[in-house]
Amino acid sequence: EVQDHEDDGEEVDIIGRLITINDSHSFQRDDGTTGFVRSGDIADSTGKVRISFWDDKAEVDYGIGKAYQVENARTRLGMYEVELNVGKTTRVIELTDAESSDLPSFEELEEQIYETKKIDDLDEDDMNVKVVARILELEDIREFERQDGTKGRVRNMTVGDVSGFIAVTLWDDKTEIPYDINEAIKIQNPRINYNDRSNRLELSIGNATNILQPSYKELENLPDIEELQETLYTSKDIASLELEDRSVKIRGTFSDPFIEKILIPKCPICNRTLED
Repeated sequence: EVQDHEDDGEEVDIIGRLITINDSHSFQRDDGTTGFVRSGDIADSTGKVRISFWDDKAEVDYGIGKAYQVENARTRLGMYEVELNVGKTTRVIELTDAESSDLPSFEELEEQIYETKKIDDLDEDDMNVKVVARILELEDIREFERQDGTKGRVRNMTVGDVSGFIAVTLWDDKTEIPYDINEAIKIQNPRINYNDRSNRLELSIGNATNILQPSYKELENLPDIEELQETLYTSKDIASLELEDRSVKIRGTFSDPFIEKILIPKCPICNRTLED
């Protein structure tokens, strides 16, 4: 079973269902050759374990929700728990429904592993939570340079449900997923951070987080974007604005569209740049 292994360097066999899988990405080895790795999570009734597929095994078309028998995988002690490495000497066999009948379904595993939470109920220390929300705002991808000189990508968006809204930061491969305003998404296992500047929680989406399409059942209590905007944003006219107002919605007309320079092109709270 996936939770039976605690030591580094063991060779193990497991049977589980793949519940997350990331895109394959390349890296440079010390000898100058190029390697490939693809990570995800595999689970059974005891829990889940991180699994990494290397080189040729990273190019296989794995499917979320499918069951696999993994033979001769090697355990590796990660930062918080034991992980599995799938390399040249590992065999990965996709199982039929009959062969995997003893495994819980994908939906059962998801409910077992992840706690579904509304945005307003999230806490900074939460782990293994699941959020179903709708995209309210979406920014373009930005590139940046890390301290080691490599290039990274980041993208910001805001998502909301009936309880509230929250800023989401997407990193690297997760920025390339095609998103649309008003799209409903399911976020599994985000990292939850507290932003001192905005005094709000934010979600950080990296390799350990998966974004999926919600099921019909999960969408039952998620309003469309117009309803969410009416619920989450307070409509005000200019005369009634107050200094501490947040999350307001104003309808008006630009009286002078020819101003050459905006004095403060960034929000003083979240530091995000205003769009043209």
